[in-house]
Amino acid sequence: MSEINYEIISQYLNGELTGEALAAFEKRMQEDSALAAEVNIYRIIEADQSFFIKNKAEKEKLAGSLEELNKDYFKKNEAKVIGINRWWYAAAAVAAAVVFILILRPFGEETFDNNKLFAYYTKDVEPLSAVERGANEDTLLLQAVNLFNKKDYKKSLPLLKNTLASDSAKTDLLIATGFCFLQINQYDSATKIFNYLVNGNTVYKNKATWYKALTFLKKNKIDSCYKILETLPVDADNIKEARELMKKIKEKS
Repeated sequence: MSEINYEIISQYLNGELTGEALAAFEKRMQEDSALAAEVNIYRIIEADQSFFIKNKAEKEKLAGSLEELNKDYFKKNEAKVIGINRWWYAAAAVAAAVVFILILRPFGEETFDNNKLFAYYTKDVEPLSAVERGANEDTLLLQAVNLFNKKDYKKSLPLLKNTLASDSAKTDLLIATGFCFLQINQYDSATKIFNYLVNGNTVYKNKATWYKALTFLKKNKIDSCYKILETLPVDADNIKEARELMKKIKEKS
């Protein structure tokens, strides 16, 4: 495992990496399991910072409890800890406390952050699958699909558009194109595609509605996001997430 650059991890989690830098870092995470684990730990710590800041009294109480816990631990296990740095145990205790809080504290109690919520609801996008086409189109499609599934939306977008130029009826590629536009902040283009699918009768009607709502969430137009979420039918694939997001928006207001 190569040396871990925590500044780059922070930039990645804050959405500051883009283009080739983002693609390179995500590729490195796929190849380096230790780095991927470190990113997950860092994500937990960053996600919980706002909670500790706005709950100073609870933080101080927790710190006091941990101090007593560590004193008691070292007192009872003095013979076992010779030659081991005491700070390591303190760090482990704090980490355990953070995990304990994350398990017991609902996600909704965190400060409302539209960017973090958008990232949360788009982290597990359904992957595209290539279909049998002509030889030249198949190569282009495979490249578009592979890039999309690797979350390299900027590079996938032009390939998807070229594929759609010869077959605009492929609604799975069309909604993927809209999602690429959304991810690179081309909101008008994304909304046009989602509106087209929402007003049609394809199997992607409800997903397009969900993505349209997420478009307004990312733009921080929360009221519009909520109104769109209300239009989702009870049998929509994303109804659970939609209701969860609606609840968070209500709690915010």
